[in-house]
Amino acid sequence: MKRFLILLYTLVALGVTNAQERRLFNTTPIENYTVDLFDNVYAWDGTSMVQYDRTGNTLRHYSNPALGTITYVDASYPSKILVFYQEAGCIVLLDNQLSPIGNTLNLLDHNLFTISMAAMAGTSKIVLYDQQNQTLILSDIQLNITGTAHCQMESDFHPTSMQSSQEKTIMLTDTTKGVYLFDILGSFQQKIMLPNTICTQIVGDELVYLQNGILRFYNMRQHTYHDSDLPVSTYRSFHLGSQCLYIQDTASYVYQIPRALKP
Repeated sequence: MKRFLILLYTLVALGVTNAQERRLFNTTPIENYTVDLFDNVYAWDGTSMVQYDRTGNTLRHYSNPALGTITYVDASYPSKILVFYQEAGCIVLLDNQLSPIGNTLNLLDHNLFTISMAAMAGTSKIVLYDQQNQTLILSDIQLNITGTAHCQMESDFHPTSMQSSQEKTIMLTDTTKGVYLFDILGSFQQKIMLPNTICTQIVGDELVYLQNGILRFYNMRQHTYHDSDLPVSTYRSFHLGSQCLYIQDTASYVYQIPRALKP
């Protein structure tokens, strides 16, 4: 992992000094997107989602208009891609061909009426966040609840994103306060003060984030910081894949910086 991050710092620098290293991923704007372990990109807007390979070729489409607008897609585990429909109170799990796995999961049928975020917490677990009650809810992939944890944060705690990492850590990000980390059972671990953070991702022991226009790295074990050399003042989000860094500008165009060096 340390070697991977050293290479990542290098490729970020290359993206600045060598213009051909940064490539426009798609010729049309992408409103929302995420990246899986194989650098497939999942872009969604409204009721539809498109899966691209790392070269920008369209692989597959998914849409279920009956469920309304897609709120969030989690492709952390490509064999079970989670599609969350907040307004409909539903979750759909897809395989790597974007075919539904089983039936649509209805949160309302499980008395879960105020869920604001959903993500995979492993290949057989789902984590939900209830904003109204500040509660993390863990379930199996049939929405049978296996545990709950009350976050007991400040009254103005309003996380805007949630993700899990390697079936060990659940991260809630509040853009005005910072990052809150929980273990996979929902027990609070630590708070990392990172105000004005608009995008975060855990990579091993590293927390990667956009803050005040700078792409930064924080080692959660060593408590050290590293700033990239990438001028990101015009970027609004990023995703790290295994082969590339994907960055999105304020006009919603996504750019790709490949790993130019080998381990």
